[in-house]
Amino acid sequence: MKSRKQKSLKNLIFGILYQIINLVLNFVCRTFLIQKLGEEILGINSLYSSILSFLSLAELGIGTILVFSLYKSIAKNDEEKIAAYMNYYKKIYNIIALVVFVLGIFIAPFLKFLISPDITISNVDLYIYYFLFLGNSALSYLLGYKQTIITAYQNMSVIKIFNIATTLLRTVARIILLVVVPDYKIYILAEIITNFINNLALAIYAEKKYPFIKNKEARLQDEEKKEIKSNIKSTFLYKLGNVVLSNTCSIVISTMISTLVVGYVSNYNTITGSLAGFISILNSAIFASIGSITLENNTEKSLKVFRTLLLIFHYLSAFCAIAMFITFNDFMMLWLKDSALLIDEVSVLLLCVYFYFQNIAVPVVCFRENYGLFKKVKFYILITSLINIGLSILLCHFLGLAGVFLSMILSRLMIIDTLEPNYLYKTVFKTSAKDYYLRQLGMLILTLVSGVASYFLCSLIQEISIINFICKGLICFGVTTFIFVIFTFRSKEMKYLKDLTCTICNEYKGKKKDKNENKVS
Repeated sequence: MKSRKQKSLKNLIFGILYQIINLVLNFVCRTFLIQKLGEEILGINSLYSSILSFLSLAELGIGTILVFSLYKSIAKNDEEKIAAYMNYYKKIYNIIALVVFVLGIFIAPFLKFLISPDITISNVDLYIYYFLFLGNSALSYLLGYKQTIITAYQNMSVIKIFNIATTLLRTVARIILLVVVPDYKIYILAEIITNFINNLALAIYAEKKYPFIKNKEARLQDEEKKEIKSNIKSTFLYKLGNVVLSNTCSIVISTMISTLVVGYVSNYNTITGSLAGFISILNSAIFASIGSITLENNTEKSLKVFRTLLLIFHYLSAFCAIAMFITFNDFMMLWLKDSALLIDEVSVLLLCVYFYFQNIAVPVVCFRENYGLFKKVKFYILITSLINIGLSILLCHFLGLAGVFLSMILSRLMIIDTLEPNYLYKTVFKTSAKDYYLRQLGMLILTLVSGVASYFLCSLIQEISIINFICKGLICFGVTTFIFVIFTFRSKEMKYLKDLTCTICNEYKGKKKDKNENKVS
């Protein structure tokens, strides 16, 4: 049986592979979409994606709760209890699919207020596109919940393999359809069909891999259902705040600036989202492992792992944010070859700063979800999102696009990044959060130094070309890595990382040696 470390490593490798393939294919699709259907469709595509994200509120964060609920049953190998949880969640997800569709219908009449007047697409087509988006969103809940059992058993690599195959199929289908029949309706249908195939294939795999989940008679006790409902109520507010915070940007830009600008920003968000995806791969790979650690009730070990993750995620966030700011518009010109599709440098900087603050806090989110801290933190992000709405409207009026990004940064720093770590330290680590703030401040200084040094060196390269783009990226990587390593090399976290790497390598060598000995025998 594979250890937690081996499973985490395998999940990490396949996660990175999937993210690379997904990033490349996403750009291929987006390029064909812009060339064949134009900038207006790009803007509508991005706006509808944000609107449908609001409807995902109906999911209430149940996926996270399900994984959290399954940990103890998996640790005890209680297959009947696992089946009971899956049966209970199946009922809930069927209701969610219906609720999403009904809410989507109620939102439809208000679409005209969210789309700027400069869009020339007919109202009939706009509604057809919207309902296709809505159908895709509702269908995803009917079978998608079964993937949770795969995640809980730390087999995310399996999901990534299926996703890679589906993404390849979807991209090929879309490109062929855009060339032969350049119709956005067909483009969305390709998404719906391939998503359904992916969810169906994973559902079949889950049932074959874990046949005990087909036990339809298994039932949860009333107390267990009560606990789940309590967690759902708590996560709803957190989910609400998170969705509002993440998607207010597109709606404010569409209504106050232009739906076309939403499309331009979405090109940048494709990159930030992909890089955040790379960073979250690490989180996904270790998520279930941390869940297992929580069951050990070892506060000292948990804190050591948490501090190590702070260092890892801060370094990754720093490098990505610095590299994005320096190379963003170079990349856009190389890719789109049209300066009209660029956003201003101040907005680019603020977008990268928000990305940075969002991702250095990933370890806090990871531990919060694994320790089931749903109830106490539920108001933090909701308050943050409400502040963000007000600030977005106000600052967008005075500062335009840059004001929208600035509001996201300020609202986050005022609430989430201040209060949530404090609660985590007091509840889980039983100590003051002063350690957290000092560590993050120290690494923030390293990031600023890395950013200034990288910017100065890269400013010496003026001409925009693929070679120069790569050189700038390498400079950012080299400078950031050098500064972080120099100042953290002797830390306990770096020592823990080195020991962990050696342990995984030794386990892998031992396993390979055993296989060879078995073959000889």
